[in-house]
Amino acid sequence: MSVKIGILTTFFSPNYGAALQAYSLYVFLEKYCYEPEFINYRKGNVVFYVPENMQEREQKLSFFQLIMRKSKNAFIKLSKKLPRDSNSKLRDEEFIKFISKFLKIGDTLYTSEKEFIDAVPGMSYDVFLCGSDQIWNPMVHNFDQVYYLNFKTNAKKIAYAPSIAYNQFTEREIKRICDSIRSIDYISVREKSTIIWLQPYIEKKIHHVIDPTFLLSKNEWLTLPSEKRIEGNYILVYLLNYNEQNENITKLISRYAKENQYKIICLPYTNIKFPKDIHVEYRYDIAPNDFIHLLNGAECIITNSFHATALSINFNKPFFVVSSRFRNQGLQTRLSDLLELTKLEHRKIYPDTEYIKDFHNIDYEAVNEVISVYRKYGEEYLLHAIGD
Repeated sequence: MSVKIGILTTFFSPNYGAALQAYSLYVFLEKYCYEPEFINYRKGNVVFYVPENMQEREQKLSFFQLIMRKSKNAFIKLSKKLPRDSNSKLRDEEFIKFISKFLKIGDTLYTSEKEFIDAVPGMSYDVFLCGSDQIWNPMVHNFDQVYYLNFKTNAKKIAYAPSIAYNQFTEREIKRICDSIRSIDYISVREKSTIIWLQPYIEKKIHHVIDPTFLLSKNEWLTLPSEKRIEGNYILVYLLNYNEQNENITKLISRYAKENQYKIICLPYTNIKFPKDIHVEYRYDIAPNDFIHLLNGAECIITNSFHATALSINFNKPFFVVSSRFRNQGLQTRLSDLLELTKLEHRKIYPDTEYIKDFHNIDYEAVNEVISVYRKYGEEYLLHAIGD
């Protein structure tokens, strides 16, 4: 009899990393003949949520029933009421299509911790698996006990690569997290630095495992279909939390693009603008499956996204990580851990960097050896935890 696994993670965000880490974990589990399903747990002010002043519960149900039933008309009707510009709506539609097509999601929607925890005894999962992304970050999910699997159940509890992200919590906050995760049977985290914080308060061994996007090989990723291909040589720019007051990064990227006769494909999540004399395409119509092929076809990826960096490494692509010397400590912790693991710290660029010297000087033979070791460990950890 197959094992039914209920996955708790942020599969629903219109963010490429969130969607793709969920997809990779799902595909990996299916590959080993398990029955994974994303639990439709959505609480808080995430992008897809309907504003509080709009018949909240009724509207949310309409929205999530759309995901289950793939009802395009329902989405269009609802999206007209959302305070989102047309470009954001277009991107949201692409994410909905991806979620509907490639992920299996439970029929029941849970919108509060109490509602979910009260329903746990009636659930038929053999395993509850909290999987990756920043689900353990209190600044994102406010110590959400569902993501910590802090509820009573006869099912097995497994954590695969959740991220706390930051490294500046108080001792009291760290103890609160540890108290919340004690009942998990198998605990792992994505950032090695997190173990330093948690292990002193946890008797079980906390494992360091690689992000689920690495559980799939490049060839497995490229089986995702896409009809949106870019002709010619281009740089892919995907920046989150962009500093609007600092134009140095856009000038730096523009200089390299012009010198090498590359055009720029930009996936804008903020009001980023390049000089008018640069060939730039701002694309809002890119679904997560399109993103995979867009990244694979790029001459170079410039990003501050953890998962765009992880996928660039997995695909052996030239890339640079836009970093800050003073801000975004959570971002820096996640990326610094990944770059340290793969010995690619030199791929960082900063707003005060004067010139990008060479995009193509990565020794991927050495990097792939490291990734291979951690991929195998992640696979063995997860399969052992489920099968034990």
